[in-house]
Amino acid sequence: IYMMQVVREFKYHNTTIKDFIKLADNNIISYSNETSMVKWNTYDGSLMCLFNGHNHSITNAKLLLNNLIISTSLDRSIRIWNPDSCILDTTILTNSEIHSFTLHSSLKIFGTGHSD
Repeated sequence: IYMMQVVREFKYHNTTIKDFIKLADNNIISYSNETSMVKWNTYDGSLMCLFNGHNHSITNAKLLLNNLIISTSLDRSIRIWNPDSCILDTTILTNSEIHSFTLHSSLKIFGTGHSD
């Protein structure tokens, strides 16, 4: 039997966290079914910044090779963020809710799964 100990708690989201993205500086970004992503300091557990911009549930997020974050949402948008400044870089609007996406092996293009 293995005993596990909680080392750090990160409290912000009101719904179940979907995933974490580990950044090069060892900090993390979390997202849930809410409209914001959160950047956390992994050393002290503090909230560093919020990525606000989606107006419906975030469905997926990934780290790109150029250290930008891409996120998709049921608000029919794809958003690209700078994780260092927590600023929105690019918004791509689509005609449908985006439920998932995957990156091409080149990480330059991606495919989406949507509702229509």
